Amino acid sequence: MNRNHLSAYNSSSNPASYSIIHFLTHPIAVVVCEPNHQGVIITDLNAAMHEFIGSKTGVPITCDTIFDCLNCHSNEYLTILSQARSKQVQHICSLRGETKDEKIVLIASCISPDTFVLELIPEFNNQTNEINSLRAEADKYKVLAENVTDVIWTMDLNLVTTYVSPSIIHLTGYTPEEHLKQTLNERFAPSSVEFGRTQFAKEYQRLSAQETINNNYTFTGEMEYRKKYGGTVWTEIRVKAVRDSNGKIIGLQGASRDISERKKNEKALQESEQRFRTIYELSPGAISVIDLTAKLITMNQAALQLLEIDDLQQVVNKDMFSFIAPESLSYAQQIFTSVLEKNILIDIELSLITLKKNKKYVSISASVLRNASGAPTGIISITTDLTARKTAEKELEQYKNHLEELVSQRTQELVQSEKKLKELFNTIRDGAVQTNLKGEILQCNPAFEQLTGYSNNELHHKSFSCLLNHEGIKTDAIILKDAVMRQGYSDLYRVIIKRKDNTFFPAEIQTYVTIENGIPEGIFRLIRDITQRVRYETELLAGEEKMRAIVHNLRDVICIIDVNGKIKYLSPSIHHLIGYTPEQLLNTSIYDLAHPADLQEAINRLKKVINKTNEGNPLEMQIKHLNGHYILIEAVAENLLDHPLIEGLIITVHDITEKRKAEILLLESERRFRAIFNSAAPGIALVSPDGIPMLSNPSLQKLLGYSAEEMNQLSFEKITHTDDIAISSSMFHELLKGTRDTYQIDKRYINRAGQLLWVHLSVTALRNKQNELESVLAIITDITEQKRAEEQIKMSEEKFRNIFNASSDGITITDINGNYLEVNEMAMIRSGISREQFMKINISDILRDEDPSQISKMRSELLQKGSIVMESEYTNKEGRRIYLEIRSRLINYEGKKAFLHITREVTDRKMLEQQLVKAIYETEEKERNRFARELHDGLGALLSGIKMYVNLLHKGNIPDKQKNILFEKTKELVSHAVDTTRELANNIKPPELSKFGLITSIETFIERIEGAGNIIFNFSSPGYRSMDADIELVIYRVLCELINNTLKYATANRVEILLHQQNEKIMLRYNDNGIGFDLKKQLKSPKGMGLQNILSRMRSLNGTCQLSSRPGKGMQAIIELKGFIKSDNTRKKGE
Repeated sequence: MNRNHLSAYNSSSNPASYSIIHFLTHPIAVVVCEPNHQGVIITDLNAAMHEFIGSKTGVPITCDTIFDCLNCHSNEYLTILSQARSKQVQHICSLRGETKDEKIVLIASCISPDTFVLELIPEFNNQTNEINSLRAEADKYKVLAENVTDVIWTMDLNLVTTYVSPSIIHLTGYTPEEHLKQTLNERFAPSSVEFGRTQFAKEYQRLSAQETINNNYTFTGEMEYRKKYGGTVWTEIRVKAVRDSNGKIIGLQGASRDISERKKNEKALQESEQRFRTIYELSPGAISVIDLTAKLITMNQAALQLLEIDDLQQVVNKDMFSFIAPESLSYAQQIFTSVLEKNILIDIELSLITLKKNKKYVSISASVLRNASGAPTGIISITTDLTARKTAEKELEQYKNHLEELVSQRTQELVQSEKKLKELFNTIRDGAVQTNLKGEILQCNPAFEQLTGYSNNELHHKSFSCLLNHEGIKTDAIILKDAVMRQGYSDLYRVIIKRKDNTFFPAEIQTYVTIENGIPEGIFRLIRDITQRVRYETELLAGEEKMRAIVHNLRDVICIIDVNGKIKYLSPSIHHLIGYTPEQLLNTSIYDLAHPADLQEAINRLKKVINKTNEGNPLEMQIKHLNGHYILIEAVAENLLDHPLIEGLIITVHDITEKRKAEILLLESERRFRAIFNSAAPGIALVSPDGIPMLSNPSLQKLLGYSAEEMNQLSFEKITHTDDIAISSSMFHELLKGTRDTYQIDKRYINRAGQLLWVHLSVTALRNKQNELESVLAIITDITEQKRAEEQIKMSEEKFRNIFNASSDGITITDINGNYLEVNEMAMIRSGISREQFMKINISDILRDEDPSQISKMRSELLQKGSIVMESEYTNKEGRRIYLEIRSRLINYEGKKAFLHITREVTDRKMLEQQLVKAIYETEEKERNRFARELHDGLGALLSGIKMYVNLLHKGNIPDKQKNILFEKTKELVSHAVDTTRELANNIKPPELSKFGLITSIETFIERIEGAGNIIFNFSSPGYRSMDADIELVIYRVLCELINNTLKYATANRVEILLHQQNEKIMLRYNDNGIGFDLKKQLKSPKGMGLQNILSRMRSLNGTCQLSSRPGKGMQAIIELKGFIKSDNTRKKGE
């Protein structure tokens, strides 16, 4: 049907017109027609019209045929159409005409200025009720098609779209009218066009071959639509065959669903997983992953080294607490619980016992791992070895204690103390520097030398300030003046110290005054490298800043109030919600914003939260906007009065205005849901809050193998695969609590037969006006084949890689500009070019002997057609000329268009073809020369004699007797010329061959030769039947050539010829007992031209010819042909 007619017919307000989805299977006979200067022409008609009119007339259907059946004259129906056009109404008239069989009602409708729809309705008692029922059904499907989010469409068997629902504009940006005008190539990406054509053809063959019609059968696939303003969108399509009343397939009906977000999420997940795996494997930090019971799942190499573990399998599933030192075990268990509650902890110091029983001090940062639904699945931790630092701190503590003891001891012990101090000075892990009061360095310990890169001698008498940056010099001077010189020591302070290589590191310093005889004589500094700590602090600050940015940019509002309801903090998103800025509402009462009807409930709820009797339960209420109207929100309060940083109630406010609108729309859609429930292709169930199906459609019952009654007593949890129960139950419980309204997951079911099914489950909560859960809508789509296909794709890719490298042909992949992307081993071997060199060149560098314009033309043709075959020449590195046959195809490689080239060397074939062409040319030239010579020497002389006699007879003065002699001579010469001509013709094509067939011709030819020489032929042809005349001529010529070679060169006296036929196979066997010859030399010499002709004739017929000969052993030829038999036309000898 013309697309414009269909669109007009579908959108018409005429009650007699029906939905385009049912046009082809319309139970009423319908025809679309257009008037023109010749009368009225039919542009389309449905199957019912074919059946009704065609069965009554038995002739092709025209408007005259239709109206003749109705006993209506042409002037009458032209008047009807004219009235319909002038009045611009759909129901113009009802003309009642009688056929031989029944009465018919004709309804004429004008759906556009030049297009009319005629409907023929059999008249019967309840006719009106039937029509109204059909129209009501059409209206129901039309409303459904125009309101669902999925795109609903229909196609005829030529894959021409006949209808598309209005939701196409949301999917692609095209209106339904624009979409209907598009071709498949304009509508879909190239790969989807090819997939669509192939898949629809395959499914049509499958459905047509079915003996039993299954109206519920659908097939699915993924198609990539082009969007109007650029880009594409991936969809999942579900297609169902449309059949007429006789069960014949007359079109396709389908639905397309947007799955772009799923595709994008799958790609993002793969990339994220790859990044995590890289960080995990290469990180110098010790990374461990444990489950929620503290059982070890995995750890990286750094963690294995830290715990002195040789093999990960030694500790998998081992309790992680078994590595905690006894003194840290209780603390570690508290930390484990705290991580689960707070999601993350940073820099927790513990003691560990390694697998080899060595004790280590570590710092641990941990975070909770969650699945896609937010449920915790484990904990990941990063562990830093602090053993060296702890040892140094312990030694420093011992040093400080020892120093205090020295102060209290007697003066005579000072020398001994100084000795111990020096030893400690040189062995301490932190840097130590002794300066005089001017700041000149007197000595430093090895640790400080290692920190700065300077030796003790290089630093001697240098100012300590020369090692500090500008800010550090000022800080150090202030500390010396205000603290050290006043109280004898300083607290810890930070500076930046310069190394010898001009790099810097952050340091933490504590400074002491050294006293001699009660008089300050110098400054002693303990210096610690805090690079690692500063990095951790920087990361922590960045994390805090990130969290602050997240809070400030949340769409939800975060509010902190005191026990009296006074606002202490508001996040900036309050402005987007109700128009106020946070500054306008600070220190005001939160109750001032509440709607009067909700105020008392809000006060009661907050009292319960203060008393910790009702935390976490959401409250729906209205709050006042700056403009005076009220916003519907959902608020959740939590008591954090005891938290030192909060000291108040924290309230999360979420705008649910749109949510409430969506719920109203959901209730409205439920009524439409009932209309499509039973006919939907996916499985659909209406489930009670306790998880038991209250209602299920036939598709779901068939999928799971249970009847409707059995489904009503079946829990979905019982048929869910064990590994999927936890996530399914978790999401369903969130639905029950009201924390979510929908979710979608891929999961596994076990059907009644025990088979594993992969399904896509889409669940939606159905709530009443009080937002109470009444039931759950579950849509279940079978994706088992899709999952299997994904697995097969992985296997196919591996097989392709093996075939790619094992192929005997050279295989290369280039981008559309000719740059090489991939090559196999054979391509590198034949070209002598390495893979690295291939990746730097273009295909034009290989085909450098080709005209650049020809290469450009090849690319254009390949982009247009998808595949081409061409031949080219190439000179390799050794200077050898190589002929190539290149088969190229347009493919998708790593998400982009590319060309696959399969290259086969055909140099030997080319050389053989050239030799063959030369041999054929020389043979033909030789034959022409012979034929010309025989014409000249034989027929020419006879014609000259005839001409001479005719001239003599023409003179007229010759006696009658002599004239009679001349007539006889002329007649004799003419007879001789005729015989000579016949002989020449016989040499070209023997007349016996066309008159008596191949067997008689061969026997006649042999008889002539046997009568002229001393050679015996033994010819037999058991079971031979006639075949195509051209094939018989080729066999005859081949046999003549073999006999001619035997007569010329073999000096044989016996020849055996067997022409044998069996089924569709013919074999010619030829043997002589001649002197034989060297076959290879003969084929290369001029004398071997006849044998080459035989071989070429057999190749042209896809036959085979085996020649064998040796000196003194005669010659043998075996020729085989297949598939040329004509079994119904056997020619007998003498016919």
